[in-house]
Amino acid sequence: MTTKHSPTGTHETDADPAVNVSPRQKPKPDLILVGTDGNAFSILGKAFRAAKAAGWTKEQLDEFKAKATSGDYEHLLGVTMEYFDVQ
Repeated sequence: MTTKHSPTGTHETDADPAVNVSPRQKPKPDLILVGTDGNAFSILGKAFRAAKAAGWTKEQLDEFKAKATSGDYEHLLGVTMEYFDVQ
């Protein structure tokens, strides 16, 4: 079994050409937080608006929400940076 790298960054194998692409393999939506109120609800609100504008599915939104809200403020920021191109 060999692995082929496509120009889009996805990986295909000879054994399974239909490889699922996770949300993190797609380009991250831009999220500009400069000048934003730094409270968690403001960050989540801007993140949800950016995700919806990028065409995320309900499942992708739910996954982000579950992960982002499963810890403290620092965890929220880390997960947000994982899912978005934060500026």
